Amino acid sequence: MNLNIRSLVKSITPSKPFKCVIIDDDVTVRTIISAKLTMSDQYEVHMAADGDEGLDLVHKVSPNFVLLDWMMPNKSGLEVLKEIRAHWSLSHIPVFMLTARGQMSDMEEALAAGATGYFTKPIKLDELCKRVRLALDKT
Repeated sequence: MNLNIRSLVKSITPSKPFKCVIIDDDVTVRTIISAKLTMSDQYEVHMAADGDEGLDLVHKVSPNFVLLDWMMPNKSGLEVLKEIRAHWSLSHIPVFMLTARGQMSDMEEALAAGATGYFTKPIKLDELCKRVRLALDKT
């Protein structure tokens, strides 16, 4: 009998949920995405309503990934992304931009700044979950 050691270890070791920080000034977007992610026990979701609060939360929680709106009060998502990428202990975290900005130049700017992925609103939640999962499997 051929045993897969990795599967055996996973089956006897309790897994921790992936920590996510959602940073979006739209409470409806935060609530819908949070509800989708928490339908399973795989995700622990933390939420912030603006860029400053979100950046503080990322430092505090040290999440496995971030879902980040671009246009927000106090500090834009692009500014938050750049600060995450500039910080040595956060720079490895996958950051997905969620935005109404649908121009190719916007996507290019976000990806050049270090975004892992880019979704235009309205967001297809199943696609978001699949792409997040792919990014997490690579880390």
